[in-house]
Amino acid sequence: MAAILSTAMLLQYSLNLPEEAKAVEEAVRKTIDGGMRTTDIGGKASTGEVGDAVANELAKILST
Repeated sequence: MAAILSTAMLLQYSLNLPEEAKAVEEAVRKTIDGGMRTTDIGGKASTGEVGDAVANELAKILST
């Protein structure tokens, strides 16, 4: 998740895309709030599973 959040920072500070950065951050938050976590932060999901979950949340956010 940290790598995904670093992408949000890239969008915000390097590419001046604050709305897109906010969408990425929201997708990560919703994924964590939904109980999906990797083992390093107390969960049981693989990084691939978490990445897919964040991507799905981001797709939902961007489609609205």
